[in-house]
Amino acid sequence: MKFVKTLLAVAALGAAFAAQAESNIASGAGANLTASARLNFNVVIPRVLYLRVGTGTDFTPNPQVDTETFTAAAGNIGTGTAIAGIPAGFSARVLSTGGGISLAATGSGTGLTNPGLVVIPWTQISGTSVGALAVPAVGATNNLAAVNGVVAQSGTWSFSYANAATLAAGTYAGVVTYTATLP
Repeated sequence: MKFVKTLLAVAALGAAFAAQAESNIASGAGANLTASARLNFNVVIPRVLYLRVGTGTDFTPNPQVDTETFTAAAGNIGTGTAIAGIPAGFSARVLSTGGGISLAATGSGTGLTNPGLVVIPWTQISGTSVGALAVPAVGATNNLAAVNGVVAQSGTWSFSYANAATLAAGTYAGVVTYTATLP
């Protein structure tokens, strides 16, 4: 029985030492004794792809889809004078820790439609950006190169409606889906 207890104590002691860091002992009569021990460090950065367009807090999922509205004044319908969207700008941000990415814009159907099935083509909506993250045109893809393996870009996106045709009264609606892809 005493042998079993001793064996268990030695096993426990061995396990404790196996989990400890390196150590060294210096001894002697000299004034310049040194002992050193090393410790390994690792920082693990996961492969991440993040995209936000519109309101929200970075790195927090948000199911809200913002809406951009273009309202033509009565004397301006179909004149070709562009109409700025409201709100005036949307915050956009993309982050990739896995290298270069592509950012695509895909519109629903062939454009914005009203209940009478009249269509405003997506080509009538254009976007501009203040900042590094350019707005991809609907149906297009922007390739974003990584710097040191990272893509971190943001911008404020603003949109306008070309107002090139005289259309029947109504609300014309459509959805653009922005998709970031990390190969």
